[in-house]
Amino acid sequence: MAPQHVQNAATDHESNGVNKFGVISSSISNSDVISSVLSTLSRYSKFRIRSCFGLFSDSPSGSSRVRVYQVWPGKNVFFFRGRMVCGPDPRGFILTSISIVLSDWIFCSYITVALPQHSDLTAIVSMILALIVIVTLVLAGTKDPGIIPRNEKPELEEVGTSVSRSRSRRISINGVQIKLKYCRICNIFRLPRSCHCTVCDNCVEKFDHHCPWIGQCVGLRNYRYYLMFVVSALVFFTYASAFSLWRIRREVARSGSGMIELLGCAPEAFALALFSFVAVCFLAGLSVFHVYLITINQTARENFKGGYAKSPNPYDKGMLRNIKEALFMRLPPSNVDFRAFVEPNWGSIAKILMNSSPKGVGEEAIA
Repeated sequence: MAPQHVQNAATDHESNGVNKFGVISSSISNSDVISSVLSTLSRYSKFRIRSCFGLFSDSPSGSSRVRVYQVWPGKNVFFFRGRMVCGPDPRGFILTSISIVLSDWIFCSYITVALPQHSDLTAIVSMILALIVIVTLVLAGTKDPGIIPRNEKPELEEVGTSVSRSRSRRISINGVQIKLKYCRICNIFRLPRSCHCTVCDNCVEKFDHHCPWIGQCVGLRNYRYYLMFVVSALVFFTYASAFSLWRIRREVARSGSGMIELLGCAPEAFALALFSFVAVCFLAGLSVFHVYLITINQTARENFKGGYAKSPNPYDKGMLRNIKEALFMRLPPSNVDFRAFVEPNWGSIAKILMNSSPKGVGEEAIA
């Protein structure tokens, strides 16, 4: 469970209202916070270090100081002392990485060697494309997607029965009524467009979907890297597919044998061509779909649920402004400082989870 003192300290300065994360706040004394901190540290004396096999833990033995990522209640896995935030299941990320590297190895080892000229240049281009795909994959799969801090204690219960009965609120954005739902797991009123990911067990700002191929949620802070990964992978596999099909056609024309006989002579070319073709079909459809979503300023989740089928989209600012917002606007800082230390000090507690305000639509909606 999340340290209660973290959220209470962040909401102490507000007075029985909804703060920027949708948490109904209440008054709490400094002594209560410090007591909660000490209790939490005692409870986590044998905390789980969610890092790369514990190799990157920097908390000395016997020390009461631990970092936020080491006691984070979600299911995320952290690397390099909280600098990289990953999903709980790395198999998709690993499989995607292996498929890229293996495809490029087959291409350079078996396809380019058959070229009559410029084989080295062709191989270099493929390696550059593969490197771009891997880099964008790492950026999309290890960046905080926009995790929203949670509350350990249900704040709804503290402000009276009449409020606790209501698990949703409505606000108006550009004349359209938007419902703010209450997350029973994170104990917060979720920001507009946010959602609780059941895989990672976090509420994510501007949640798009959880991608199994990168093993991570796709949200406000990593969406553009996800799109870059999809487009760069499409270019790479189109490149590999084109030269693989050329190799197959050349072998058929040279030997005069049928496709079945050629399968035994150049199985690597057939395997790469088939895999690349399937990847191109999938990635092309995915790219077109997300380009469409960007132009109308929708998330995949909103589109699947048909949220704006009966009402106008309050976030649609026109195609050019939508593209600028999705691809070129400066990304907001993380809502959670995973590397911050948890220690019994009032001044530092308040900075642990709410070190910055959510930017963009969510902030405007709550204001």
